[in-house]
Amino acid sequence: MSNWMNETSKKTGCHTGNPVVFEAMGVKVHAGGHSRNGGYHRMSPAPDLAMGPAQVMGKQSATVVPDGFTCAEHVSTPYIISIDWPDFDIPQDIHREWWLSLVDDMRRLGIKSVSTQCVGGHGRTGVQLAILAHIMGAVQKPDAASLIKWVRSTYCSHAVETASQQQYVAECCDIPMGDSLFASFKARGPSLTFSDDAPVSVPKSIYWADEDEDYEDGLSIPKGFNLLGCHDCGDLSWVHEDDADKPCKCGSPERLNTNDILYDTNATCLECDSPCNDLAIQSDGRCLSCHAQEQKKKTRDGDVQCGKCKRYYIPEVINCKTFHCVGCERKATQKPKGKGKKGLKPVPKGGLKGKDLYDFVDGFKEDNC
Repeated sequence: MSNWMNETSKKTGCHTGNPVVFEAMGVKVHAGGHSRNGGYHRMSPAPDLAMGPAQVMGKQSATVVPDGFTCAEHVSTPYIISIDWPDFDIPQDIHREWWLSLVDDMRRLGIKSVSTQCVGGHGRTGVQLAILAHIMGAVQKPDAASLIKWVRSTYCSHAVETASQQQYVAECCDIPMGDSLFASFKARGPSLTFSDDAPVSVPKSIYWADEDEDYEDGLSIPKGFNLLGCHDCGDLSWVHEDDADKPCKCGSPERLNTNDILYDTNATCLECDSPCNDLAIQSDGRCLSCHAQEQKKKTRDGDVQCGKCKRYYIPEVINCKTFHCVGCERKATQKPKGKGKKGLKPVPKGGLKGKDLYDFVDGFKEDNC
């Protein structure tokens, strides 16, 4: 699959470098992605404060000068804030009070420029921008959805990438969530509303995962599979949980779960006008489901039928050439369990003797030679 850091999600051509996104309290707030020629280490002059996930903040270090050299006084070294913040996730140990104190610290220390960043400059960078813009007074919006849309219109349309990040922005800014900006596969199918609180018996929709089907957590994804991304080479692949400990094809031992990007509906199919995540959009602007229909393949509420197991899955797990799901393709590469060489029959307890032994050997040769 394509490079999820640089090209996946059709994010080519968006922001590069370290643009100033807004100015408030006399502070210029920059944003950038390290994979898009951004990051505080590329800024000249250096910012007063640089912040972002530990994943990128520890990769750059300031010039080191030996003790006794007066030139050390002229090295521009920003304050560095490194946050425990997994990709496509939220900070693990900081909440609203931390952000409020940060803004107070910026005011007290006379900070005039801030660099916010992450790997691509989208999800985690967008969260930083939204929270700082609200608390610093650059903009006031009634809810997190409106605030995120402002960041997207001011900075980049891909800013903030998951529902959990939207919830985090709402919490830290002490504002309502607003409209959900991210799709939930569990809500696929027709929406139902009722005029009273009486229990209603609703027949199971054919668009929802059946309990006995091999789906992952009710989603139309083959059970046991996760979308893993490699930060070293940018590969994005569906990997079964039994293979999760195996290194990436580039040799990197660390890959991150990136399932959340499946919920990011930043794209719209040009043919059916349905909201999609960027992975489901082809180069011609059509979604993978429309592509499958063109190829006379069966689809159901946006899902595509696997030609092998006949189950319906989200199109992102379907190989668009074979139209087999990742589960069936993996099974095709697995060696049969509990079987020996072709034609080799089980030997009775106690072994074989005499005519039985010769018959066994002759049968083996006939099947394998």
